[in-house]
Amino acid sequence: MGTGYLYLSTENNVERFLLHALRSPSKVYRDRFRRDVEYYLVKLDSHYLCIVVVGNVVVTAYLINREKYRAKRWIR
Repeated sequence: MGTGYLYLSTENNVERFLLHALRSPSKVYRDRFRRDVEYYLVKLDSHYLCIVVVGNVVVTAYLINREKYRAKRWIR
């Protein structure tokens, strides 16, 4: 995905951005303990956008850096 600021000023822009991220993730992980949880990672410059999906519902999205990977909890 692109670089720089995201400029997501409306709810519609945020929704479109998240849908695009879910369709084209950089990496996808499953939760080691909960099989219905997946983590979609999208590379954004030096950070990743992490979108957490439970079942088929997006429950949260946040930015992480490489050091914040929760690799012990994630499996491919």
